[in-house]
Amino acid sequence: YYIASCKYTDEVRLRQYSSGERRSVQVTKEPFAENQEWKLVPRFNVTISTDTQMVNDNRKSSTPISTFGDTSTGVTKISWRSKPARNRTTYINSMIAALKQGAIPGAAQFISQLRSIGESSYKKTEEYSYVIPRRTLYKLVQRTAIFYGPIADDKSLLTLPPKVFLSTTGKFSDPEGYMIKWP
Repeated sequence: YYIASCKYTDEVRLRQYSSGERRSVQVTKEPFAENQEWKLVPRFNVTISTDTQMVNDNRKSSTPISTFGDTSTGVTKISWRSKPARNRTTYINSMIAALKQGAIPGAAQFISQLRSIGESSYKKTEEYSYVIPRRTLYKLVQRTAIFYGPIADDKSLLTLPPKVFLSTTGKFSDPEGYMIKWP
């Protein structure tokens, strides 16, 4: 087996390999050995996107309009037979480990959201109301991460707080690079 350190990501790992009747366990910086027996991998793979929650076009109106609704942030298990995680800390840490793989855009915001989740609740739903100015196109978007593992019932959705984009031309400016899709 091979266990990578979460703290020293590129520096050391614990590995077990065999040579004939002899098995050895060591801490090493060396690459994988050919006779290595196991490799532990993160529990989840992750797909990140920015989803449009609502669009309201008020560009032809000369008066502001009000809109309202609700959005959820946090973790939702999305498999049909989903049961609550037995150990929330391990579950959350597994999601964080998946986000730390590679150069995932927006990973820091998702990790921050996961670390802020309390023991009593994974998900929070909030109502919102906005006044859309006259002659303005309104778009409410939300970043989402879908975590999926090798077991079909082990699938979850993590959502960040929504963001509002306004435009008078029909094209939305995104200088912060909020709109992402990965991979």
